[in-house]
Amino acid sequence: MNQPKVMFNPTNGLEQIITQKWINNIMNGYEGWIEYRRTGYPALKTVSASLNNQLIPVRMPYPASEAALNGEQYQKVAVNTSNNSINVPVWWDK
Repeated sequence: MNQPKVMFNPTNGLEQIITQKWINNIMNGYEGWIEYRRTGYPALKTVSASLNNQLIPVRMPYPASEAALNGEQYQKVAVNTSNNSINVPVWWDK
């Protein structure tokens, strides 16, 4: 615990805590992604294998069932989200 790489540092404490939380959520990808979206930590790198033009998604897409069961409202949302793109921020994320 006294090693410099793991000792708590108040200047970047939030980053240290959230990075450890992100590592802990490795088996729960959605939770880790939500923490990253909420805080911006850890500093993630994109990968070419992501099939998303090396972009980190900024929103969860609406499921196909929404289009099937609530088509009229889904179409309204699709217009504002570039056809339900995961790269278009949600309304509150400006």
